Amino acid sequence: MKLFILLLSYLTLLSACTKTDRTMLNKPCTDSCTTVQGRFITGNNEGIGNISYEIKSVIKPTLGLGQTIIRKIASGKTDNNGYYSSIFSLQQGEFGQGIFAPVYISFNLDTKKFLPVKWYEYYGTEENLGPFTRKDTTTTANIYLASKAKIKIRIEGFVPLQSGDAFSVITSCGAGLERRYTSGGYIQANQPITEGPIDACGNEQTTLIVRKQKNGVYTSSSTTIATPTGQTVAITFTY
Repeated sequence: MKLFILLLSYLTLLSACTKTDRTMLNKPCTDSCTTVQGRFITGNNEGIGNISYEIKSVIKPTLGLGQTIIRKIASGKTDNNGYYSSIFSLQQGEFGQGIFAPVYISFNLDTKKFLPVKWYEYYGTEENLGPFTRKDTTTTANIYLASKAKIKIRIEGFVPLQSGDAFSVITSCGAGLERRYTSGGYIQANQPITEGPIDACGNEQTTLIVRKQKNGVYTSSSTTIATPTGQTVAITFTY
């Protein structure tokens, strides 16, 4: 029994180990090269310069036993217009059928300049670039980050008629790789007049989603407004 516990402890420790392999980081590719290119963009199609990024693969052990290997493949920064490009060689298991080592691009997100993205807060600022079916190929990955702006929301006349009645306003815009996630803000009425600034998407159209439950009847509507940076747009809603 003691031997079994020791063996189980050993296997658990072994499966938890992670090794980082930097031996091929930014190594020039000379044959069957893979290119990952794209642009980091914010409002008004403006490129975001000086964004640091890294491309890596995550090789997990069979049946969860053994080491997880994080292979650092390439790194760099976007140019002044937000463009980036990396050329490298994929290894066995990172391309083709039955891929078990997904390839990611990760990057730094300055939340002082750009709106947070809930998905990134939960799972980290990285995007899966695959699947790669072959080595000698080019993948384009454009990543959108919303600049910070503000909308001042005022909700008037919130007098709930029964339990569960509510009134809220959500701001939303696309973010991440091909805008697959959302950024934005939220405000909910808690008294007859509720007001305050919430996040909006700078220099583009921000979607406002208005959700209301009044006298037990739920309704939802949406509209879009222009929200430039450096200004605070004010909007009033009536319950």
